[in-house]
Amino acid sequence: MRAIAMSIMVIRNNMTRFFTSDTHFSHRNVIPYCDRPYKDIEEMNSEMTRIWNETVKPEDEIIFLGDLDINPKRFHRDSLHTLNGIKKLLIVGNHDLGFEHIKTRGPSQKILAERQKLVDFGWEEVCQRKIITLKNGQAVLLSHLPFLEGNEEFDLRYKDLRPKDEGLVIIHGHQHARYIKSGQQIDVGFDGKLGLYSEDEIIELINDPRENIESRITEFYKQSKPRVLEK
Repeated sequence: MRAIAMSIMVIRNNMTRFFTSDTHFSHRNVIPYCDRPYKDIEEMNSEMTRIWNETVKPEDEIIFLGDLDINPKRFHRDSLHTLNGIKKLLIVGNHDLGFEHIKTRGPSQKILAERQKLVDFGWEEVCQRKIITLKNGQAVLLSHLPFLEGNEEFDLRYKDLRPKDEGLVIIHGHQHARYIKSGQQIDVGFDGKLGLYSEDEIIELINDPRENIESRITEFYKQSKPRVLEK
């Protein structure tokens, strides 16, 4: 039976591992919000599928850090099978089924049922956080939400659900690549480079001596002067 619990995972085989998040398939408003170069959602969906499948081979692994689309009952169900990857891990985001919006001691039966539905749609594993070991032996934390520290000027939502900084590098989404790297935080949002990140690229980012690395749209966000999200 496919697992849906938090665990530590190591892979040792020939598959390549890729990371991304926040594709927001079929979300019209994400095009202007993230300065995406698409004229409509049809072009956006087609191009994102092409980029995904040209990057990820059928035998590869994909770790998706949340918010696949804006209607979680539609794309997961109808189109997940069109995206390459023999092994697909979903770290649920706030727009996905199975996301715990309040802090509890453990997922409710409702949340567990939603996550099982996602497994039935084609995800091998579904959880809200997970620690994995990269191929160089380094443990990293996976979470849709980044640490609150360092991100207060943009997004104050889900304060109680933010992971605590306990020294691990965190690979996350949610902020649509306001940066690629900020200290111990790596944002793998699709908008950062309109593409996915290989495991080798993640390791390079972690080892890069620069404290901060801007994304494709860091300046766009600065110029648009977004308000701080509080709810």
